[in-house]
Amino acid sequence: MNAIVGMTGLLLDTPLNEQQREFLATIRQSADGLLGVINDILDFSKIDADKLELEYIPFDLKTMMGELCESFAMATEAKSLELILDTTKLPNRAIISDPGRIRQVLTNLIGNAIKFTHKGEILVSAQLNTMQLDDLELILKVKDTGIGIAQEKQVHIFETFSQADSSTTRNYGGTGLGLAIVKKLCKRMGGTITLESTPNEGSEFTCSLRVSSEETSSSTLPDVDISSLNILVVDDNASNREILEKQLVQWGAEVATCPNGESALLCCKQ
Repeated sequence: MNAIVGMTGLLLDTPLNEQQREFLATIRQSADGLLGVINDILDFSKIDADKLELEYIPFDLKTMMGELCESFAMATEAKSLELILDTTKLPNRAIISDPGRIRQVLTNLIGNAIKFTHKGEILVSAQLNTMQLDDLELILKVKDTGIGIAQEKQVHIFETFSQADSSTTRNYGGTGLGLAIVKKLCKRMGGTITLESTPNEGSEFTCSLRVSSEETSSSTLPDVDISSLNILVVDDNASNREILEKQLVQWGAEVATCPNGESALLCCKQ
């Protein structure tokens, strides 16, 4: 499958007529979908057989989450969605856990949110809660403004090969394995996953994972002193404004926010 995906990608970079390009794009899309199914089945089988081994290494969670959200930029742009990342509640230090499996959990949740959201935003956030000396609780949340899930369907959403209803598979595709894998990964990492959802309003998935922390900081603050600056944030998205304001205030700036250009000009005059 990797060879099919790779060679198709190379072919798409060669001179082709419109029909050939369309055929190859269909092959590439189908191959990507099938590769995803194969990976899901292999992961699920490994977890189910208790053969999944976790690695515990220090890594910068803020950087990892930033890079992950960047990888979804084209998918969200194609649907005119806002993908917002809030890491303002994370300390400037590395955590010790399995970055690959945390990335897999977030990839599944963000991918689902994009698939089932047609307008609005997807908010990805993280925070650390202290439990004991070196025992921390990592809370990851993915909240969307998508189609939502009916209350009576929510109890089955984490089951193997389960989706909200038959129309979900027909309209959106998928195997129903993604959330089952996420639940098993969360359990394997000493945590849980919960769902709050309202039909036609959106869904919020919350993961709680057990991690530990390095004593020394591996993250760095900006090397420019902004503590004496007054900064104006202008954005028509309220979530963006709130998160940017929190981050800049943490770095020491005085911050004002405006929802549009007109109010921004008025603020500048004042």
